[in-house]
Amino acid sequence: MSRLTWMLFPLATSSNLFSVTALLIFFGLTGKLELAADIAVVQGAALTVFLAFSGNTRNLLLSGSTKISFGQFARFRGLFVLPFGAAVYFLCKSISAVPDFLILVLILRRCVEWLAELIVTNREVAKDHAFARQYVLLQTIIFSVLLINEFVANEIYNILFLFWAISPVLIGTRYFLRAFKAPFRERVLPVIGYI
Repeated sequence: MSRLTWMLFPLATSSNLFSVTALLIFFGLTGKLELAADIAVVQGAALTVFLAFSGNTRNLLLSGSTKISFGQFARFRGLFVLPFGAAVYFLCKSISAVPDFLILVLILRRCVEWLAELIVTNREVAKDHAFARQYVLLQTIIFSVLLINEFVANEIYNILFLFWAISPVLIGTRYFLRAFKAPFRERVLPVIGYI
């Protein structure tokens, strides 16, 4: 296995988890400090809620040390993604004056990242390097185009921003949906003990 192949899944996971942070840094370095601060507020609220219910899911799936299946984790996240997103929205609105569009797009991105984390981990367990290569390439292109557009057009609030927000699930959604639709004989709530 080449060094690049070995790095594909860490790169895929990083592109999923750190894209908002990279966006925040970009705006901070380009002098848009108010926008960077707004992004930081939403990101802080989103991480507080979603990471509290993510815990070590990725490690458990990679190690195979749990009796809880990928399907159970997928159903848990699929069922709770909207209520958690709503909780983040109300948390943001209660503590700041961040524009609604920015809040909603960043929450959408975090919700999608939360689901995509399972997809990337599932493909890593399956050693699907082609998926990881496509995932990293897609995330890199979309993020780069978003930054170039912002730098040239000086406009973040557009359709490209929404496209960036949903991009983590543009490929691989079928794996999540297949697991989500699997027989519901497995209970969802045991997942809570492992988060």
